[in-house]
Amino acid sequence: MLTSESNVKILSRPPSVYLGWVEEAAGDQLDDWLASNLLTHDAFDAAKRDDYDAYLELRARALHDALLPYAGWDIDRIAPTAAEEVDAERRQPRRRLVHTR
Repeated sequence: MLTSESNVKILSRPPSVYLGWVEEAAGDQLDDWLASNLLTHDAFDAAKRDDYDAYLELRARALHDALLPYAGWDIDRIAPTAAEEVDAERRQPRRRLVHTR
């Protein structure tokens, strides 16, 4: 994601500072850059707000969802009641996964 040179350059700076540089450098290639690093726009935006907890949650979810097919799980086949379940802490629907193997 970052080169060692880039890592030294951003040392001790919050994401709200250095991700602006990244966004500027990426220009119209930002979507491709984010996709190639399995980063969602929501995760990137959370990092730009220095909201590390939200960034970690969104990043973990993106990585999890990207890896599920390799483990034999089909994220598109969600049990009908999944939308009704709510994570009490986050107030977001939980997903139920169906194993495809």
